[in-house]
Amino acid sequence: KSKYHLGPGLARAFFSFLKMLANREFGTPGLQHILANYEENEYIELHPKVFILFPRNTSQDAGSHLWMFQKEKKYNQPKHLQKHGPVEFTFQGTIVHRYFLAGKNRDIDLAVIKILNTETRSVHYVAIAENRPMITLQKMKNVHSLKPSFSEDDFKLQSEIYKDNLDSLIAEDEVCRDMFEIVDMQDDNGDFTIKI
Repeated sequence: KSKYHLGPGLARAFFSFLKMLANREFGTPGLQHILANYEENEYIELHPKVFILFPRNTSQDAGSHLWMFQKEKKYNQPKHLQKHGPVEFTFQGTIVHRYFLAGKNRDIDLAVIKILNTETRSVHYVAIAENRPMITLQKMKNVHSLKPSFSEDDFKLQSEIYKDNLDSLIAEDEVCRDMFEIVDMQDDNGDFTIKI
């Protein structure tokens, strides 16, 4: 049992952001418009859903755009592909759109990943929302000033509660369930192929 109760609040806060994206709120043109513009400018077709990653790795930046870029170098090696399957991914860049909320300019920041099946040569492109609440939980593990301390067990429990709550919120919303997909990265990069 954890002394912290963070998961539900993190899920609700992140879901509010996702819902804002989906519903064209606070001056955003809406996720579909942002993705369509990117597709048109880059001459590609994106997967219809934006992925939200829940990485197996619990380092401080797991799930961030920097983490994805670093994983690309590690995963796209013949040894890794042989062990984990023929899925190679390449960090293509980011989609950035500025909006104004609560008196501040903020950025919608989505990563774009190219996923290649090295056997069939089929290619898919997917947008990925940076899972900032998950990154926050990871960083809490290393904060020595927290009393009581946030242990590895606290992290595992709260991240699981967060993921389950977020998954439920997305599934219950008519618009969001067709736009977002949680990817539990328990099998390294193999989960990308399951979702696509």
